[in-house]
Amino acid sequence: MKVLAGALLVALGLPVVAAAQTQPKSLIAQAVDETRLAPLRGSVSPVTKSAQDEGAVADSFQAGRMLLLLNRPPEREAALQQKLRALHTAGSGSYHAWMTPEQIGMQFGPSDADIAAAVEWLHGHEFSGVRVSKGRTLVEFSGTAGAVGAAFHTRIHAYTLEGERHYANADQISIPQALAPLIRGVAPLNDFNARPTLVSAGKATITGAPGKARAEWTVPNPNGGGELYIFAPEDFATQYDVTPLYQAGVDGKGQTIGIINESNIDVALVNAYRQLFHLPVNSPQVVVDGSDIGVTADSVEAYLDVEEAGAVAPGATIYLYESGGSVVADPLYLAALRAVEDNQASVLSLSFSGCEGDLLQAGNQLWSSLWEQASAQGQTVVVSAGD
Repeated sequence: MKVLAGALLVALGLPVVAAAQTQPKSLIAQAVDETRLAPLRGSVSPVTKSAQDEGAVADSFQAGRMLLLLNRPPEREAALQQKLRALHTAGSGSYHAWMTPEQIGMQFGPSDADIAAAVEWLHGHEFSGVRVSKGRTLVEFSGTAGAVGAAFHTRIHAYTLEGERHYANADQISIPQALAPLIRGVAPLNDFNARPTLVSAGKATITGAPGKARAEWTVPNPNGGGELYIFAPEDFATQYDVTPLYQAGVDGKGQTIGIINESNIDVALVNAYRQLFHLPVNSPQVVVDGSDIGVTADSVEAYLDVEEAGAVAPGATIYLYESGGSVVADPLYLAALRAVEDNQASVLSLSFSGCEGDLLQAGNQLWSSLWEQASAQGQTVVVSAGD
């Protein structure tokens, strides 16, 4: 088993810890018995109750990429919380001594033996693309609906909701009892994804005059006095008193902002926006995790976030993180994981909304885990409460 564990870790690109480094106590204390199961309660989306069930999909149905959440040993979880307090407490020896994803994984993650056991179990159920995150609390894997059924004792069903086809697990997820201390949960197996909350008021036409735009719609001013106007970068700088910062040379240069989205963009349109409002040439960079979902209906949110971040901080480097996700995984999970694990952005921004109840326990834990790791790395995370 020691040889197998080491081989799995090397195959996955994980560093094998030197014998001299202390390993935490293993959370798996018994052999895996597939007949003795532990339920992961609250693992069925409540949205399925209001959708029309179209029945189970075929076993050959490709569910795509999924995520397994792992627990840290209690003593390592306590040590991480202490470390986080020190990182953010002025005067402490660790104040702002930010960690890398690899350091977080090696110092606070599960033991090598536990991770190897989880990976071996996934391979045993014919999952492919098994990859352990750098922080060692998430394991990505891919497979068919049949593999999902055999491993997690649930069926993937097709649903119709408001005229759209969706997929979700219909039954409560269960895992072998021996793995329950290690496996915290499975990222929600459905595509009832978070959505942007913006509302489009209409289009605008660019006129011949430089830096001018004419609205094709009017919005009544609730305070009277005529219509409301388009909000340009200089308006933001004036209303939020950012101009003195610009005059002092503070324009975001040296900083990186990561926008987490589920759509790609046409970078040429962003460059045109910057040219229109006399912003310096500074093209955003698109980082695609896995498959490229392309420019989707949610591209308006992507353009808005990328353009406004670049307008307020014209000197900053802007990264757009997007992922094609999978049939049963919100693309935002995978895009956010990539943004945190890349550890390039000093600020991460997410402008999608979803009810905590619809996220299920595992979804809420996943976001908490990602933002916790970002905090240890010195990344500031901003999540909108609405647009």
